[in-house]
Amino acid sequence: MSKDGFEERGWVEVQLHEDDLAALSKYYHEHTPAGRRRTRVLYGIAVIACVAWAYSVREHPVYGIAHPEKYALYVGIGVGVILAAFYFLLWYARPTLARLSASIGHRKGITKPTQFRVTPAGLELQQDGRTGTAPWGDIRAIGRTEKHLFLLTLGINGFILPARCFENAEAFARFADEAQRLKQMAKP
Repeated sequence: MSKDGFEERGWVEVQLHEDDLAALSKYYHEHTPAGRRRTRVLYGIAVIACVAWAYSVREHPVYGIAHPEKYALYVGIGVGVILAAFYFLLWYARPTLARLSASIGHRKGITKPTQFRVTPAGLELQQDGRTGTAPWGDIRAIGRTEKHLFLLTLGINGFILPARCFENAEAFARFADEAQRLKQMAKP
């Protein structure tokens, strides 16, 4: 039973942590078509950057194309450095920036305690004495991992419900299944 009896009335109280935003970013980029497209575009940009750099150094007086061994070594090391920087930005900096946005950035208020429940009309939420509903039509996808339920709205935005906020894994699965069922019923 969650505190204040929220779960008894269908409400689940959620207190997000910064790592939950990093989990949303990871889920979005690995499991949604739009996120995978964005990741492929970033890979393409890295390849173009590597080719452009290799092309730009071809006329170098010492390491240019006139010296094939030195050029190959120079380009190989340069491409390795570019790819290492790219992977650092993609896989380390992105989750770190998601965490920072919760503590000092544009998502600063997202870590406030919020109560959620699923209804036939949509996902209801309460925060700071205000109540609102996100209609099922505005929720584009529902994703679930072992530790989180993600109700994605537009792009990488959405609602995050960590499994730790539920009484047990069964309560988490029931909530997720009910949300999925109601979302399916709401489809035109």
